[in-house]
Amino acid sequence: MNAVFSKFLDRKEQKSAFPLISDDEILISFSIQAECVILKGDFDAWTDGIEMEGGDGFWWAVLPFDAESGLAYKFLVGDDWYCDPHNPYISFGPEAYNSCIPRRGKGGIIHLQALYSPELENERDIFVYVPHDHLDTPSLPILYAQDGYNLFSNPQAPFGNWALDQTLDILIEKGLLPPLLVVAIDTPDRMNEYSWSAFPHEPPVVPRLEQYAIFMRETLHPLITEKWRCSTDVAILGGSLGGSSALWLAWHHADFFSRVAAFSGSFWMEDPSMMEIIASTQNQPDIKIYLDSGDSDREGTVRFDADNLNFVDCVHDALCAQGWNSASPVGIDLDSDRLQQWDEEQEIPSEKVCMIVGKGHQHREEDWAKRVGWALRFLYTDLLENP
Repeated sequence: MNAVFSKFLDRKEQKSAFPLISDDEILISFSIQAECVILKGDFDAWTDGIEMEGGDGFWWAVLPFDAESGLAYKFLVGDDWYCDPHNPYISFGPEAYNSCIPRRGKGGIIHLQALYSPELENERDIFVYVPHDHLDTPSLPILYAQDGYNLFSNPQAPFGNWALDQTLDILIEKGLLPPLLVVAIDTPDRMNEYSWSAFPHEPPVVPRLEQYAIFMRETLHPLITEKWRCSTDVAILGGSLGGSSALWLAWHHADFFSRVAAFSGSFWMEDPSMMEIIASTQNQPDIKIYLDSGDSDREGTVRFDADNLNFVDCVHDALCAQGWNSASPVGIDLDSDRLQQWDEEQEIPSEKVCMIVGKGHQHREEDWAKRVGWALRFLYTDLLENP
């Protein structure tokens, strides 16, 4: 047996630890009182698994490991499944979370479970994308993201997912994005936490967006900055209600947020509308703003009122009327405005605002996933040494 593994197993006080990797092998251990523990994982496509060795509350197994492929795994004891309590990294399986060793050179996702918010008096899960070279980075910009359960490669997401982890891996590796710490925030109370005013709905909407902002600033943010080395550069993104609330948060808390991306924002909310908020603001907040929308309804018909496009356009016009320097022309012309038509290959503008229209895109996660890479490049191009 590998000498590193033997030394670990020969300790008098045998305790589980983060999986040990040496050369092309990995040792995985687990502490539990049981008669048998089966290690399951993608090393054999989640079929038979491996019966772990040991006993007396301590179990272990050694298996081949390919760092280029990484590893997802889980422990099966009787009919009960367990993640590795000493490994914070997870992957999203089709039915549940699995423990995970990220692939070489790729970021990993850490699951912070059941974080309690005294401001909102509820709990939520947090999923944190940690770039692979974070230990070599003096400080990481933080990107908070709404609807956190849908953001990463999660087959359990009910309406699809953004596969944001894959996009980040590619863009960071290519040098098109700086390494980012992405904090995806789930919500148990979406309609209320993402609303700044009431609107017709059943059950009635009780706006809690300001309390949500306080939760982010006073409960979540201190936790994140305690765990990771972070810069003071904080951004936020979201789609639909998550997008309109993201802009509202950045606008009203510009001392905290410096960048915002709103995908297909639900800017139909009134009393006051986002357009009225912008028009009545005396001092322009120092933030960088990305706005977008698709141009098609669920049947694929191009319409100005599809995917909140008419409201997003009004928000963009309100910004321009207040003197914001936008890379996009005022007023929608779906046939002729090249910059406004989403194109992954187009040049990243240097202005503080841009509005993009996805041709043929609808109000759905898979289309937001297409645009999110370009949006992040727009938001963070100023942090690149050679943009």
